Amino acid sequence: MYLAARLGRWSTKIIGRFYNGRDHSTVCHGIQRIEALRESDPELDALLSDLNRRLATPVEDHLTQIRKEADRSPTVELSEALIERMANLITARVCSLLSTKTE
Repeated sequence: MYLAARLGRWSTKIIGRFYNGRDHSTVCHGIQRIEALRESDPELDALLSDLNRRLATPVEDHLTQIRKEADRSPTVELSEALIERMANLITARVCSLLSTKTE
């Protein structure tokens, strides 16, 4: 949820829908918990900073594509397929990064 909000710039409504229909307040609480943990745990802060740096380019590419589509259309809704594609991209990158850190 935290990475989707901060890196992907997804709204809390979209994030909640992705996480099995979670409520806006649940998403906000989850994001706030991670922010608090970042402040108290330097190791977590370093990990999230590293993930953010490594994931930023692919996510920015997708956001650029979405913005271009938005320019051609008066309203743009994120389709389930697009949300799924972006989530899979982020999940694959995070898993890959975490597996290289544990090896």
